[in-house]
Amino acid sequence: MSRQITAQIDTSRELKQIARKIRPAEDRVSALSHFNAEYEVCGGDLNKMDPETISSAIHASGIDSLTMLAKGYVGDGRTYILALAEQFIKEYGCKTASERATAQLAARAFTNVMVLSLQMSELDIKEVGQYNALSKELDRANRQYIQAIKLLRTMKQPNITVNVRTNEAYFAHNQQINHESK
Repeated sequence: MSRQITAQIDTSRELKQIARKIRPAEDRVSALSHFNAEYEVCGGDLNKMDPETISSAIHASGIDSLTMLAKGYVGDGRTYILALAEQFIKEYGCKTASERATAQLAARAFTNVMVLSLQMSELDIKEVGQYNALSKELDRANRQYIQAIKLLRTMKQPNITVNVRTNEAYFAHNQQINHESK
């Protein structure tokens, strides 16, 4: 009899875990409230909490937490990329998720540029193959950084409204339009 109960409990736990993975959409509020409830039950001790609950709460906090950005970096690299992302977010006044994500892309690309530059400077001249590979990666990271910064600038530019009251209008490349407010 006790074996059946144990099997039912294990099955129930497995089903809950599967359900969490299948339905992560309604989660943001659900995962955070579940985390808060379990945190209180455990007396504020994270070591007593279910690791999946902690992971769900971290991922549910999404783009605001910068947790995904920090993965893959350790020590000073992690501190650097997080600080750089926060500076970009502050500098460009990023409010929406897409703006914040683009700022994080710029931070990751710039950090990669710095890491690759450092690796290239430490190479021996005889390591031509490795130098060529790093050079291509450095070029790619630099282009990603430039594109992310351009996109951030474009996102933050005000929209231009132009009213044309004519049957024909010709606009040339790089033509300046002056608008006088009345």
